[in-house]
Amino acid sequence: MATAACQSSGSGEESAGGPSVAAGASQEDYIEALADAEPIEIVLQMPTPPDNPFTTPGDEYAKAVEQWSGGKITFDVSYSGAIAALPEMGKALGDGLVDMGIHRPEYMQDSFPVATYFGKYLSIHEADPIVGNLQLFGALGQIWSDTDALWEEAEEVGIRPLVPATATGSAAMLCRGEPLTSLAAAKGISIRSQTPAGAALIDHLGASAVSLPQNELYEAAQRGVVDCMEASFGLLSTAGLADVTDGWTVDPTAGPAPVTGFDMSLDKWESLPLAAQQLLWDRLDVYLESYLMVGQWGSNALAVEDSNEAGLAWEDWDAEAAADIEGFWEQYRESVADEAVDGRDGEADLVEVEAAHEKWLGIVRDDLGFEAEVGWGDFDSWYAAHEDAIDFKPLIEVYVDEILMPHRP
Repeated sequence: MATAACQSSGSGEESAGGPSVAAGASQEDYIEALADAEPIEIVLQMPTPPDNPFTTPGDEYAKAVEQWSGGKITFDVSYSGAIAALPEMGKALGDGLVDMGIHRPEYMQDSFPVATYFGKYLSIHEADPIVGNLQLFGALGQIWSDTDALWEEAEEVGIRPLVPATATGSAAMLCRGEPLTSLAAAKGISIRSQTPAGAALIDHLGASAVSLPQNELYEAAQRGVVDCMEASFGLLSTAGLADVTDGWTVDPTAGPAPVTGFDMSLDKWESLPLAAQQLLWDRLDVYLESYLMVGQWGSNALAVEDSNEAGLAWEDWDAEAAADIEGFWEQYRESVADEAVDGRDGEADLVEVEAAHEKWLGIVRDDLGFEAEVGWGDFDSWYAAHEDAIDFKPLIEVYVDEILMPHRP
C-alpha cells in the first residue's frame, strides 16, 4: 500500500480539514489524529435484520471503525430497512436521511444511467459459485473504480461511493411447479425479473417479464402470480421463498448479477475531518472480507442449504436452451454497446469490461489458486467443510491496492 494519502479521482472531493493520516497507519495513529475532533455519529442502515449474512459486513465494519477511532466515531445502526426501504435507499442517502448503507442503482435508473448501462454487461464471469463469484467481485470493483462517470453520477445525486459495486453472484431461475429446463417450457409463463438484462432474457425466451419488489415475492409465488423468478441465490433465504417454490434452473453460463453499493451521504462525508474520511476508507477492508465470507459465500451457502432441506430440485437447461441462452448473452452485450448511454464509446466499454473480467479471473484462479471445485447444489456442504480454511486476505489486499487506493481521500 502507498505510504502517503492519494487524492480521489471522484469529483468534488472535500473534507472539514484537520490532520492527514498516511495509508497503512496504526490504530494509535488514528486515535491521535482524531483526538481533537468533535464526536461523530454515523447513521448506518442495513436492509436486513441483525445476524443476517447481509447485515454482518456492516456491523463488523462499524465495530472496527469505532475501535480504530478510539470511540470518536460511533454508529447508530438501523436494521431491516427501518428508515428507508431498499428501493428508496439511494434517495435517502442523497437527501441525508441516512448517512451510510446499501442501495441498488437500478432502483433509480434515471439518476444512475451509466451504472444501469454497465450493469447490462455483467454476464461474462464464470458460472460456478467459487471462481465465478470472486471474479465478479473483483471485476465489478475494477469497472467502477476505473470509470469516472460512475462516480460523478453518484455524487450528482448526493452519494459518496465507498464500495460502489458488489454482487452476491449470478441469478438463476427459481420456479414453482414443473421444472424449467427447455425453451418450450419457458414460452408464455410469467417470470419476475431482477435486472434489466434479466428482463431482456425473459422476453427472448418468450416468457412475460414481471416487475415486483422483494417484499411481494413470497405472496406472488404463493398465489401463482409468477411461475418463476430471476433470483440471486441469497434472495431465497432473505425472502423465505423455499416454502413456495420447487426448484432452481441454473444457467451453464453466467446470468446477470444485480449490483449493490455500500455508500455514504455526500453531505455527511464532506462534513467529516480528513482523518475520519481516511479511517472510514482504510477499514473498508474489514467490510470487504466480511462481505465475501458471510455476505456472499455465507448467504449463498445458507440459500443452498435451505433449498436442499426444503427438497428443491437443481435443474440444468437442456443442450438446446443452454446454447440459445449463451448466444443471447453474446448478442445482448453487443447490442448494449451499440446503444451506449451519454455519448459513451460502447465498443471501448465492452472491451474494458471484458478486460476487467479476464484480469480478475487470472488473479482469482491463477495467482491466488481458487478452483471451481463444486456446483451450486452442493455448495452448502462444501462451504461447511472448508469455512475454517478459507483465507480471503490475499484477495482483499489486491482489491485494496488496485481498486480502493486510487480513490483514497
